[in-house]
Amino acid sequence: MKKMKVESFVVNGFTARTTNQQEMHGEKARIPGLWRQFLEVVEVDPSSALKGYGVYSNYQSDWQGAYDITVGTDGDFTARERVSITIPAGTFLCFETTGSMPHAVLELWEQVWKFFQEEGAPQRTYQCDFEEYRSPDSAAIYISIEGGSHE
Repeated sequence: MKKMKVESFVVNGFTARTTNQQEMHGEKARIPGLWRQFLEVVEVDPSSALKGYGVYSNYQSDWQGAYDITVGTDGDFTARERVSITIPAGTFLCFETTGSMPHAVLELWEQVWKFFQEEGAPQRTYQCDFEEYRSPDSAAIYISIEGGSHE
């Protein structure tokens, strides 16, 4: 895990409202369907500069409340239900993983949740967090932390 500044950028994709509890129950989970919808429209080629993102925003409260999930790319594409979301500039903790997706990212989220429950952990902003899929077997989770917004 490393602390880093991230400049603002835009992700284009598809959005749904959900909770972590809902995502733990297969029949109610929204995120897998968003990824299927996205991958039917956009082919993210590992050799291209395009990356896949899962953006978490509009938090109701904290990691246990409702939030918006946007699945998309930093590139442009045309689709009727496409939305754009801006990742705000700020300070993030970056957690990295490699392995079989989505299993490796799910395991990494468990580590992230445990990390932020530890005494002395930085304060999350719950403004905007995101997953960045760098290759078919490499990803990172960026968590926005207090004291880090910059212009």
